[in-house]
Amino acid sequence: MSTNPFAIEVVVSGQGRKLFEQLSGLTAEQAQELLEGGYFTALRDAKRAGTLPALVQVRDFLMGRRTLAIAAAPYWTVWKTIKIGTGIKDGTSFCQKLEESDCQFGGFVRNLLGQKGFTVAAQEEEVDLVRCFVADFGFTESTCYDVICGRAIGMGLELCPEEVGPQLRLQYIDQPCGEGLLIAMIPIISSVPSVEVFVVQHQVGHGLWLSSDYGRSDYPRDPFEQVVFRLPRKQTLVT
Repeated sequence: MSTNPFAIEVVVSGQGRKLFEQLSGLTAEQAQELLEGGYFTALRDAKRAGTLPALVQVRDFLMGRRTLAIAAAPYWTVWKTIKIGTGIKDGTSFCQKLEESDCQFGGFVRNLLGQKGFTVAAQEEEVDLVRCFVADFGFTESTCYDVICGRAIGMGLELCPEEVGPQLRLQYIDQPCGEGLLIAMIPIISSVPSVEVFVVQHQVGHGLWLSSDYGRSDYPRDPFEQVVFRLPRKQTLVT
């Protein structure tokens, strides 16, 4: 018996035929990987939005050669573009700049900025950011951080460079009061020790803050929590 879950007779044409042909070589295990990675959810939403790509590079994704090239734009909309590598050389310099800009931060963030895990871009570049809810990836219950990040990467997004946290704080001075944004990134190990990620927030009654939160892979995040990912500018689609 064939292991291909898509080995059925269907009538398709145009985009549908190309997509079906690309999927027809999958094994049951590969199909399960796509299901868990949110691939079919993304296709469904793209179809509803009228942005379904002509062809999706499934096999390359499954073999780990590249990120799955779902139509990240206009499926994902750039929320904000910021700059990194702006000449602020290290964590100490970021602390000074945050203080000069009246942005609040505590000793824990100061500790994180001083760790080797915090790196700064050598050259200036623009970074496109996407702001979304955990629920936007199809999760209706609290979900572990690593699962959320895995789903987002499978849907065409990337983790943010460590520098995005403090840079977004400095460049997002009109943040609405009460808003908190978790920065999706590789967690930084502090000297406590603990693993943390940055949070950019406007605390009610306390102003603009750069904070941190648990970045453990198994730490659950609420479906209505807002997370910031990086949207890569170069997306390869085969037509």
